Amino acid sequence: MSSLDTPNVDFADIKVLFVEDNAFARNLGRAALEELGFKTIIAVGDGADAYDTLTMFPDFGLIVSDWNMPKINGLDLYKAARDRWPNIPFIMVTTNDRVEQIHEANEAGVDGYVLKPFTLNILRNKIYAAMRKRLAMGSDSSADPDPDLIAAVDNLTAATTPDDDEAQAPQARPEVQRLQEAVERTVFSAERADLGEAALREAVQNVEAETPVSNPHRDAVLGVVGSLTGFIAKMPAPGPTQLEVIRLHLEVIRLLSTDPDRFADGHEKLMQSLTLAASKAV
Repeated sequence: MSSLDTPNVDFADIKVLFVEDNAFARNLGRAALEELGFKTIIAVGDGADAYDTLTMFPDFGLIVSDWNMPKINGLDLYKAARDRWPNIPFIMVTTNDRVEQIHEANEAGVDGYVLKPFTLNILRNKIYAAMRKRLAMGSDSSADPDPDLIAAVDNLTAATTPDDDEAQAPQARPEVQRLQEAVERTVFSAERADLGEAALREAVQNVEAETPVSNPHRDAVLGVVGSLTGFIAKMPAPGPTQLEVIRLHLEVIRLLSTDPDRFADGHEKLMQSLTLAASKAV
């Protein structure tokens, strides 16, 4: 797994609060989280117990909660938790797929929304997306959340995160894989800011030479490559948000190269979001 494939965290190091009133569903959910690699999972049966647990042990790195529960429902738990512990990613799980309820959760700012029954891939993708959203909102610093950056990252996350259970994500083209490897060496080396570094320069040239002219998004691919290298040149020492902006650039390049029809109707908005995220994160 690449250093840029996740929000720079290991699931094994994250303490999870899992909230589910149905005992059978609670056992299934715990098993799913364990399968994803989480080692410390505290499971409780209602929102009131969850809030008390957070008060006593606030060092959770993730909350996964059912919506319909006695005493305190999932949305009220989210609002209470966000007020006191704003940096903990919060994922809502429910059998209710009403548009109004999904809209209510999104309006409240819930980091992720998962419909039962869900697959491991869906849950994994939603957790990654929730962590990315928290990073964009400034959880890696004391700065206030930037609404423009949040909107840009939300748009990019929605565009690059599959909603279904994809058996296998499209494999990156060889030139894109070499670009990612060169970016990692550049970003994580003492010579990070030197874009004259041979491997990165060669990787960029390979993308330019090997992206087929027949790809309708060839110009977009090259534009994102330019945005990425420009961002690396200007950014300070990389923190979680900077690494996430880099990862999103690489993910867009991969998708535009392997699945050119994916953004047929909206790649301009995607490009605007990348540019905005890069400008806000330096």
